[in-house]
Amino acid sequence: MGPLTKLAQALQGFATRWLLTDGTTDVVFDVTSSWNKSLPGQVAEHAVEKGVDLNDHIKRGNREIRMDILMVQEVGGLSGLFQDDPNVRADQLETWWKDGEVLTLVGKETLENILIESMSEARAAETSDARVYSLILKQVRIAETDAVSLAGAGNRDSETEESA
Repeated sequence: MGPLTKLAQALQGFATRWLLTDGTTDVVFDVTSSWNKSLPGQVAEHAVEKGVDLNDHIKRGNREIRMDILMVQEVGGLSGLFQDDPNVRADQLETWWKDGEVLTLVGKETLENILIESMSEARAAETSDARVYSLILKQVRIAETDAVSLAGAGNRDSETEESA
């Protein structure tokens, strides 16, 4: 099935549309022809004692999303349905990739803390001015730390100045 056939099928229902956003700028994918989410993990190879919590022996990786997307200027003279020039959107994706920008993926579900791990573009005569990409996105775990102040811990420099 060619990209234009996929486009026509996907346009029958906009449920296949996804977007990436940094909170300020949105990049809408006019068609998402495939979407796969994996939850990678690695189980320890060594023997485990009976009765031990097996969760301690699983190393979980970051959630990975693989998408094949199509961004178009217009279809059959209909340009009002689509976002900016696909070249502008492609440039924005590349900027986010280069800068390691933390993004949110919005579609059938919303996934936060997404990074673009890699992107590859396919060009063919049948896709004309459309931009066709395969994206690999990773959801990263972001740890937050709280600052703790210790009672009685003061600024030693100011204590030294006062006693002098």
